[in-house]
Amino acid sequence: MNNYFIWDGSPVMVELGPVLLPIALSIPGIILSVGLYFGALYLLEKPGTPKAGKTRRKIRSQQGEASVNGLSGWLRLGIAAGAFLLPQLLLMAADTPSISQLGPIAVRWYGLMFALSFLIGYYLGSKTFEHAGKPQQQPETLFLYLIVATVFGARFGHVFFYDFDYYIRNLHEIFYFWQGGLASHGAVIGVLTAIWLFSRKYPDSPFLWVGDRIAIPFTLGGSFVRIGNFFNSEILGRETDVAWAVVFAREDLLPRHPAMLYESALYLLLFVLMLVIYR
Repeated sequence: MNNYFIWDGSPVMVELGPVLLPIALSIPGIILSVGLYFGALYLLEKPGTPKAGKTRRKIRSQQGEASVNGLSGWLRLGIAAGAFLLPQLLLMAADTPSISQLGPIAVRWYGLMFALSFLIGYYLGSKTFEHAGKPQQQPETLFLYLIVATVFGARFGHVFFYDFDYYIRNLHEIFYFWQGGLASHGAVIGVLTAIWLFSRKYPDSPFLWVGDRIAIPFTLGGSFVRIGNFFNSEILGRETDVAWAVVFAREDLLPRHPAMLYESALYLLLFVLMLVIYR
């Protein structure tokens, strides 16, 4: 065993103590805030009454982009603040599940890899939109859709597919994202839903067209996430005696194939191949 690489590190980079909130926040209020925010943006960005047929879709796209460009960052911030405060005030006196503290907050390697995949993915994805002559608002909007849909889709995927019996009795813990629990197939469902909604909002960027372009950064993101799985000692391979076997001491003392790193390397290879084809 001494000849094998032994991974016994912690999946946590740094951990902060519990952060007490000045007031208890209603969990249904937070959910309602998300709906109000995106609903307000949709109404403010909604174009006027266009003509029918192809002309309607064309005018809708042009007017939608023009109205979106008119929303400043300060206006969006004000909408976000109002969308957050209003549900909290409405539900303050109601006996709803709430949170009064955050944490302990742990910054995990997996979370870092997840965040990097989004940041680098946004840069690469926005470049493909720029090459196609699309306005900057489109990749920004798609980025927001994908963040929300991926996080919530992955969380709900874990809740429904892996631990439904527990969460149906502890509904208030469904949104305790800091406790971990994400499912990649739930994230895929969320991503497909986000692309569909985005394509309905911007008919000049259809579903398959968008899917073609985000496939490139998503392969790189998949590589990063699998590296995060290594830090978490997840997706372990079979027992083996090859020289590059890894002992994941947090699980057992058996030398195993680092299956997650194999998958990460294949994703990276696929990313390079797709990027070459695209260029």
